[in-house]
Amino acid sequence: MFKTHEELVPQKLLRIRNLSGQLSRRSIDIHLPRYDVAKIADRRTFGKILQTFAEQMPLREQPDLTKHWEYLYERSIGCVGILKDWLVKGLSAAIHQPVPTLALQHLEKCALSVSQCDRLIEEATRGEAQFREDSDAARRLRIRLGFPERTRQPVGPATDLADRPKLPRPGLRYPKRDTVGVEQLNG
Repeated sequence: MFKTHEELVPQKLLRIRNLSGQLSRRSIDIHLPRYDVAKIADRRTFGKILQTFAEQMPLREQPDLTKHWEYLYERSIGCVGILKDWLVKGLSAAIHQPVPTLALQHLEKCALSVSQCDRLIEEATRGEAQFREDSDAARRLRIRLGFPERTRQPVGPATDLADRPKLPRPGLRYPKRDTVGVEQLNG
């Protein structure tokens, strides 16, 4: 199966965001997560979004989209962009029929199929996972930077060995910044 341009662009962007250190430090990742149906605050916000969309529709009667919020969430996978595109299609269908408001049957005709939503949620969760750092990432970074690996701290008082500063190995230069530039002698 071939992927469309719209499917490839987000995946490519996620891959190139850490392509080089220079690109990473000059870029900002902005993750706009989907609304999570498991979170009460997200459900409330999704309902307010539905209400706002309904208020903007140029119809004789404002539709009650919140009545069908679960269906609208399901077929938009909690993404407002998908929801907006879908509502525009449904609104167009309602306007072309001389009806006073947008009805559920208009939305059902324009809804993404279950298999399309399944594919979208699969890709969305994979993309969201790329924005989460695993719990071991910071530890691996510290090791690569040369920090000593952290071990569990003893519960009791610290031992004398742990309190003593580490001395450099014999023959190794003490790390410090060297003077840069030309010193002028006062004479």
